[in-house]
Formats: sequence, structure tokens, C-alpha cells
Amino acid sequence: MSVSFAAAALVAIGAVFLREAPEASVAVPPVETTPAASSRDFARAAIGALHAHEGLAADCCPQEAEGPISVADATIPREVPFAAIFPGLDPDLDWAGSFPERFVIALDPEKPNEFTHVSTTGGRFTGTRTSVDRFASVVLYGTPANDGIDFMHIDGDHREHSISVRGGRVVVAAIPERFGCGTVMGALPDVGELALAAEASGEVAAASTTNPVDVLFFYEATAGHAAAPMVADRDGATWVRSRMRNYIEAGNQVLINSRVDTFHLRFLKVLQVPDYARTGGLRHDLDMITESDNPVGAFVKAAMAEYGADVGTMAVGQPFDWAGLAWLGGELSVVVYDVPYGLYMHELGHSLTLLHDRKQEKQEGGTTGLQYGHRFTHTDGRDVGDLMSYANSRYVYFSNPDLTLGMDVLFPGSSNFAPGTVRLGVPAGEPGTSDCARVLRGTGARKANIRGTRLTVAPVIATHSAPVSLTESGSTTLSVNATGSFLSYQWRKNGRNVPGARDATLTIDRAVMSDAGDYECVVFNGLGEVLTAPITVSVARSGTRRIEAAQSEGRLLNLSARARVGAGDDVLIGGVSIAGGKARVLVRAAGPALLEHGIADHLPDPSLEAVTDAVSIASNQDWHAATNASEIAATAAKLGAFDFAADSTDAALLLDLEPGPHTFIVRGGGQGVSLLEVYLVSDSGLPGRLINLSARARVGVDSDVLIAGFVPAPGSQVLTRAIGPALVDLGVADALARPRLSIFAGPRHVDELQGWDQTYSVAEARALFTRLGAFDLAQGAADSIGVMNVDGARTAVVAGDERSTGVALAEVYLVSP
Repeated sequence: MSVSFAAAALVAIGAVFLREAPEASVAVPPVETTPAASSRDFARAAIGALHAHEGLAADCCPQEAEGPISVADATIPREVPFAAIFPGLDPDLDWAGSFPERFVIALDPEKPNEFTHVSTTGGRFTGTRTSVDRFASVVLYGTPANDGIDFMHIDGDHREHSISVRGGRVVVAAIPERFGCGTVMGALPDVGELALAAEASGEVAAASTTNPVDVLFFYEATAGHAAAPMVADRDGATWVRSRMRNYIEAGNQVLINSRVDTFHLRFLKVLQVPDYARTGGLRHDLDMITESDNPVGAFVKAAMAEYGADVGTMAVGQPFDWAGLAWLGGELSVVVYDVPYGLYMHELGHSLTLLHDRKQEKQEGGTTGLQYGHRFTHTDGRDVGDLMSYANSRYVYFSNPDLTLGMDVLFPGSSNFAPGTVRLGVPAGEPGTSDCARVLRGTGARKANIRGTRLTVAPVIATHSAPVSLTESGSTTLSVNATGSFLSYQWRKNGRNVPGARDATLTIDRAVMSDAGDYECVVFNGLGEVLTAPITVSVARSGTRRIEAAQSEGRLLNLSARARVGAGDDVLIGGVSIAGGKARVLVRAAGPALLEHGIADHLPDPSLEAVTDAVSIASNQDWHAATNASEIAATAAKLGAFDFAADSTDAALLLDLEPGPHTFIVRGGGQGVSLLEVYLVSDSGLPGRLINLSARARVGVDSDVLIAGFVPAPGSQVLTRAIGPALVDLGVADALARPRLSIFAGPRHVDELQGWDQTYSVAEARALFTRLGAFDLAQGAADSIGVMNVDGARTAVVAGDERSTGVALAEVYLVSP
């Protein structure tokens, strides 16, 4: 089918869940070319989507942790067991459909936090862990997405964490305390006067928190790529969208805490900009989205007008200068994709005419101008300030001289500050005047009335598709027709979100058996959501497939297999068969190197062993320790393999092998995901060729499946097999009972097979097995096979039917004429 900033001391302990629908409303109280290209293709096939995460600054680049890992302290994305973070919850929980009444999050096992469900409509939760003076020490916001949920977790120890859940997989990362705002352009003479004018005109007195400042978000593609390691299914774009929704909820709580009561922020939508060309500078990005003489700026201008947005923010993947930048008193700002919510509110403050603190702006001691951030030296000598300041320690409030709070409220859970209370601003007329809350009451009320709201009509479904019956390889398009303002869509299958299906139509192209199910579409905007009735799609088998004769000799160039390696016998085993003479192969077991490709839960220290005729012929642990390490590195570079760090604990062997079968075993120092790669070094001068590739591993659920990537020469015919039940006769007790074989060409799902004798002629299949030397399969068994002519890289994914688990074998045979 193709389809930290310091944590806020927030008023109510709680969690806010934003549904994938509706949006937030009022928040109130391959073809073979060269060997190098082919090698890259096959590596991508097994790793999954490779996303470049080149890093924004030293503190956010993934690094290997040393010693025991504390989830709460991890600054790089790390996969952790579901039960460790959500004790007592079912990993199969449908976050988009039914919230648990109570649940516990235990980032720190010694400080678990229980949250209690209050409202499904608003998605608001409250928790039990409190601090003094009614202010919270733990806050949680979450947005269901892609069969899971993305959380923003803010604790009382000034730490913000991303928690991404996809089925039973959980990836946790501490958000770096990134801060740095460039010079704010277009300064007004005294923006504080605008607030006073709004007061004088009666706008402030007439305003209330029901007035929306409508916020439209944008992102460019590299932001999604950079965010990939943060999310369990590596869909970084979904994580960026979730984070933007959560910014609004966290931002509204900041406004409430700061006693800004003339408006609230309202989420409109997230849009990807077209034709973005990264320059590395936020100033260029801000100019780009501001001017309409380029595709990005024209898109942003049109969208701001269409949606009636009052302010807009674009997230980018990799700047080199600042973490955020905004026009003072303008509509637009730019931020790095993973900035903490305090930095987002800092840039929004600029859009609403606020300035940095007086020391930063070189206006110390002034008695006019309310719009400066508040910064002061605490009694213990520490440099402290509000979220508009450049102080070393920042609390997430806008300055307000009417508020006096204790340091234990501003920084709950921290023992770094001397006790005492502080006034959170300086009234007008006193030296160092700072009253950002008063400015925001005026400028926010005016900003909310710039265009007037255009989000006026809740969604109503008029019609939708009727049930559909297909045969394999057939196609259909499901559709929904709805009315309402600024509608968004999310298709679901059997109650779970279909990733990326966010249009009014959903196309099922070249249907496979697993496309059958009940589909429905959620239509939503900021005023509500509606759901279509189930649209049943049934898929029938198209009849027994014939096995056509191969038309060319063909070649197999590479094998890659990705799986989880555990303790004992839970190893990853790969095999190759060589014919035609000796062959040179490069064999690699990647573990730590996978971190750069979005796989946080990698095998930390893989070992690699080569076995021929039941005899170990070579082994390696730490590739750089091999006697031929320089030759290994040169060969990998020539083949286009991704880099291993010079001192990494990844493993590799460069071997000249005799004709016949050979086995490679990946074991672990620890547990985690490993990638086994076998490259044929075709320019070695040796005549041998690969005729059979195989991989054996334990198959789990969700992403813990067996993934085999292979690259044949164009025109090759291959037999692929997913073996489970037949392994029992070979001495494997815990075999996968019902393996399902899915074939992908890049991201495109091109075939799915289950039950070999129901798909192909038994006589033709068995004749092919005999000719290729493949062991026989019992008729009626649930092993799966596929015979196909291929023209480039393919990925074979072996999973258990109905989430079953066990040991499976993936095989690829070259079929000659």
C-alpha cells in the first residue's frame, strides 16, 4: 500500500493530551549503477529510513553515553522498555481512542508521577506530585500520532524530556537547554506605549482569555529528518508537529501563570513549506519567510492570509547561529526544531513587542519602557531572570511586578538557590522598569483582533466512501466530503492512525491482503472533530500465482539484516552461499554506528564470528583492532558503506571465502538492535558470486522484526522465503508460528505473502526449491514465499501474524535460467 529552559512552575499539576484531532482550542484557569550506489541502497533497505542528524551544536549531537544510563539524565535519544516508563500500562493502548483513567510515568524510578484523567474532550490530566504554593513540579503534554503518542514532560528539577511512544517502543531524550536569540530587527520606538494605548482605549478592559491569538506553524523537511532519532518510528515530521501542538498548551499555561488574561494562544495547523533551501543561518530563514519573492515566502504569506493567522513560526533543522529569531512586533519567527518551550515563548514574546532584559539591551536603570525582560542578582549572587532575559538561570514567567514568589516556586525541586522571595518585575517609574505581563495584555489583545478569527465553523461530514471489495493488486481511493473551517484529516485503519494519511482521500494502490480492514477518517479543526462511519475494505486473493522462468543470469551483490540481539541464543545469524570460485566479502556488524541513523537502542558492543563447515574461521570485536583495519576502512569507503567511527565498538571482517555456504554470527555485549552487512567486493579479481543470502533472528512486535535488505543486479529473479514452522524440524523450538513476508521497494510496499501453498502452485514451488537446493516446506504450513523479478534494492520484512513472536529465517535465492 502506498499511502532547558528552566521548567515552569505551572499552576496545576497535570498533563494535557492533545488529540491528533482536534487541534488545541481555548486553554483557560534501485537500479544498479555503481557499486557505491548499490551499497548505499542496500544499507538503507535494512536500517530503514536513514536520516542525517548532523547536529546543531555540541550539546545536541548524539553521543555514546559512558557507564550506567539514567533515563532522566540521557541527553541523547534512547530506547527504553515500555514497562519501565509506564508501569502497569498495556503497550497496545490506543492513545488516540481511549485514555487511561490513571497512569504513572517513571522517568526517574525514585520519583514516579501519577496522572489522573480529568477530561477526554480537553484531554486534561492532573497528577499527584505537588510543590509549594499551588504550583506544579510536574507537567505533561501529549499529542497522539502514528499509532502512539509524543509527550512533552516538564519536571520540577528544570528538565524537559521528549517521550515518544509507538506501540510497545519508547524513546526518551532530555531536551537540551538551548538558548540564543539573534538581534531582533525592526525595533519600535517604545513598544510599551502600545500597551498603554490599548489600556487607554478600553481594549484591555474589554478583553478576556477567550480572545484567540491564532498561531500557524510551518516546518521544512530537514527539521523532520533531524528529529528522527527523537521518535520511536523515526517519523521526525510527526514529532515536530506534535511538539508544536504541545508548545501551545505549555505556552498558555505560562500566560496564565504570568497573569496575562486578555488572550490565549490557539493552534491552527502545521504546514510543510515547499522548496526550502537551507543556508545555515536563521536570519536568512526569517527573511525568506517574510518576503514573498521566493517559493517559501509566497507559501507562508498565502497560508497566513488563508488561515487568518495572527502569528506564525517555522521550525528548521540545522542553523549555525541562533536557536530562535523573530521580528519585533511582527508576525513571524524561526526556531530550531527541538528548542524548549520556553525559547518558543521567548520568540513569541518578541512578536508581541517584548525585548530582552535591560542589561542585554544596554538600557540598565531606565524608568520608562515596560517591555524589557526582568533580570536581577539574587541574594546568593546568582544571575536570575525571566524568560525574556539572558540570565544564566531563567524561570518561565513573563515579568510581572504584581507577582512575588519564592525561589522554591520559581525553581521547584532545586537546591541551587538561597531561600527567599522575589518580585517578578519592576513597576513603571522605578529604575529598571520591567512589566512584560502588562505589555502583553495590551499587545496580545490587539494582536488577537488583527485579522479577526476565521475559525468559525465546526466540521460536519457530508458524505464518505462506501465499503469496497478488491482483489490482490487492485486499487481504490477512499474519500470523505466535509464542511467547516480549515479542516484537517487523519485516516485510521482498525482504530489506529495510518501514518502520513492526512488528506481528504486515501489511496490503496496495488492492494495486498493486509490492506483489508475497517477504515475511518477523523475530520477536525480547532472547534471540534467528527468521525466517519467505518468503511470496510475487503481484499480477496487473485488466484494461484505462476512461477515464470528466469530470463537472465542475474547477480546478488549485498545482504543486510537488521534485528534485535539479546542474551544467550537470541543472536543474529546471516549466511551466504558462494559459487563460481573464491569470493572476497566485507562483513560488518553495526551497533553504535546505528545511532547516527536514528536507532537509539543499538547493540552497544557487537562481536562478529565467521563459521564455515561448523568451524570458526575468523572473528572480530572492535573493527579498528583488526590487523587489516585500514584495508577494511578503504574497502567500506569504496563500496559506499556508511562510516564506522575510528574508535567505535562496531565489528568488521574482510575475508576471501571458498565456494559453498558460510555463516556469520552477531552476538552482543549487552542487548539491542544490530545490522549485519555482507558486501561482495566485485573488483577483487576473484570470480566467485553470491547465490543465496539468509538471516535468522528472533522476531518481536512493532519494530522488533527481522528486516533483510538485498541488492540484486537489474533483471535478476529471486526467491524470498520467510520460514517459521519449518524450523521446528531443524531443532528450533521457539519458531515463529505464522510468519508474514512483506516486500518493499524503497518506502513502497509492493507485495505481501503468507502461506506458501495458498499463493503458488505447490508442484512449481517444490520444483524450484529442489533446483535451488532449498529445503522443502510442508504443505499447509504457514511459511511464506515470493518469487519476483527485480530491478534494484528490495527490503524483506518478516513479522508475526497478529503480533506473534518467535525465531524466523529470511532467505533470498538467486534464480538462474
